Amino acid sequence: MDLAAAEALLRAAGQQDDEALDLLQIAGAFALFDLGTLEEPVPLDPYQRHLDEMATAIRHAMPDGEVQADLSTHLAAMRSVVIEAEGYRGDEHDYDAMHNANILSVIERRRGLPVAIGLICLALADRLGWQMAGLNFPGHFLLQLTVGRERAVIDPFDGLTERQPGELRLLLKAHRGPDAEFGPTHEQVVSRRDVLMRLRNNVKIRQLQADNEDAALSCVEQMVWLNPMDSDLRREAAMLNIRVGKLQHAIDALEAAALVDEDPQASAEAASLARELRHKLN
Repeated sequence: MDLAAAEALLRAAGQQDDEALDLLQIAGAFALFDLGTLEEPVPLDPYQRHLDEMATAIRHAMPDGEVQADLSTHLAAMRSVVIEAEGYRGDEHDYDAMHNANILSVIERRRGLPVAIGLICLALADRLGWQMAGLNFPGHFLLQLTVGRERAVIDPFDGLTERQPGELRLLLKAHRGPDAEFGPTHEQVVSRRDVLMRLRNNVKIRQLQADNEDAALSCVEQMVWLNPMDSDLRREAAMLNIRVGKLQHAIDALEAAALVDEDPQASAEAASLARELRHKLN
């Protein structure tokens, strides 16, 4: 896949229903943009085959009669392959490195951010027909695995460890401060698109921290391709375009935000700012 094909894939995914999104394919398309100018296309098939092989190994690790297996058996089978056999780990030593949010690098190194390893687990769950989803937990991506009436919160960064409510409270306070209170919203499942956006947002944040505004803008534009109805993203693209001196692109982003925003006041404000910028441009 080259960058033109990656852009086309992301734009097409932006028109797809959430359940149809291929997590690894889209994350891989994002990853290609971090590799710079590609001398030749990068095939994603080897990465897909790696996940296919892991899924097969997980099936083989399950006892006969998988349908009757409980949650702990499912989790043990996934852990035996992903953690013990393949060696996937959270990268504690170089956490903020850009490659920890690049899914191709994460697969090659077996190290990454919570959301990157979590996305791999979600892609495996797709192949296995398991019910797994990301959670709306701030600062540290978590998974929810459901088997029958059983449900568990899983930490992909820490060896697919099951997290208890008390641990989740402490984890929340570690990320949001001692006054943060754990509540039902932190255990709400998020969409597949949200997981992909969270992965890409990690790259954007790191580019901004490194004062690479053009690279951060590229990340936001790629996120817009995947989520074209997100007016906040389009406004963010507009602000970054202003910062890098691309006023016409900023106007285009604001006008698009005004069209897709469901909040009439926010839509009017975006349209008004677009008119102001157009006046300056002329």
